[in-house]
Amino acid sequence: MEHTLRSKIYTKAKFWDKYRLYLGVYGFNNVPHTEGDFHWALIIGPKVEKNSPVVGFKFVNYGIHWRMKEQAVNDIRYDCQSMVARIVIAKVADRVRLFDLLRKGADRAYHDDTKTFSGWIEAMLQTIIDDGKCVGTAELDFQKITAFAEDYVINKARAGRYEFKNEERFLPKPTYDLLAGKELIP
Repeated sequence: MEHTLRSKIYTKAKFWDKYRLYLGVYGFNNVPHTEGDFHWALIIGPKVEKNSPVVGFKFVNYGIHWRMKEQAVNDIRYDCQSMVARIVIAKVADRVRLFDLLRKGADRAYHDDTKTFSGWIEAMLQTIIDDGKCVGTAELDFQKITAFAEDYVINKARAGRYEFKNEERFLPKPTYDLLAGKELIP
């Protein structure tokens, strides 16, 4: 029996045929310019993003008191104002298994006292690596993907990508496919 979430968005999203796992990059100050200005989330969404909005799901360490927040996202290309980029880090082989692993991994991280964004993402990636079945082609090395993400966003900021005018803040955020080695959304 297929796992379902109590979400109307999931009903629409469950028909995707190929999924990707993204590292969502968020700026504490909305426009990060230096290392350490970032926090992270894992986002699951479709490979093909031709419709608008592009629905998906976000898993994030949330709030002052640690807990995992699992939420449906109306458009993964623009999750919220503090989102600055997305990095494709894995092809999802079994989305039901991945959702279950993230939930169980969140419990493990909570009991291991993993309370930082970085610690939480690292614990979740290790859970996925340990499983070895929920993703196919992947780059899950925490240090490598977060270093790349920071450099990518800092370079985008220096190039003026985050100097928005009103509605531009609501456009899709820069997206880089780490597996293919190419930018999907500049």
